[in-house]
Amino acid sequence: TPKKPAAKPGSAKPKPKPLSPEQIDKKIDELKKTSSEPKRTSKSGKRTSQQDRDGGLNQAKKDFDELTEGLEITTEANGTRRATLPDGRTVNVRDYSSQDGGPTLEIFDKSVVPNLHTKFRY
Repeated sequence: TPKKPAAKPGSAKPKPKPLSPEQIDKKIDELKKTSSEPKRTSKSGKRTSQQDRDGGLNQAKKDFDELTEGLEITTEANGTRRATLPDGRTVNVRDYSSQDGGPTLEIFDKSVVPNLHTKFRY
């Protein structure tokens, strides 16, 4: 059998295929099940569910990378990484929280009213 030519130095790997909405929902459910009990708040037309997770910034980034595999990711000037999931929800990861200073993975669902924000604090 013929050998595949070696990859050229600096050549990019093919972009992985994004997860399906069902696979994303399953991953989010796994995050919820392996986190603390949710704290729920509602104000200014948005509902927020917040759960605590172990692992710090490295785990927050790993969870973000698993949810956004194959998607276009933008990085803001403050270091926040953001992507839009195939179903229109947006997800971001940042190394800070305005409330407790810890890393945060956040999922925004604007398709429901009031908007639903799911936050995982690490």
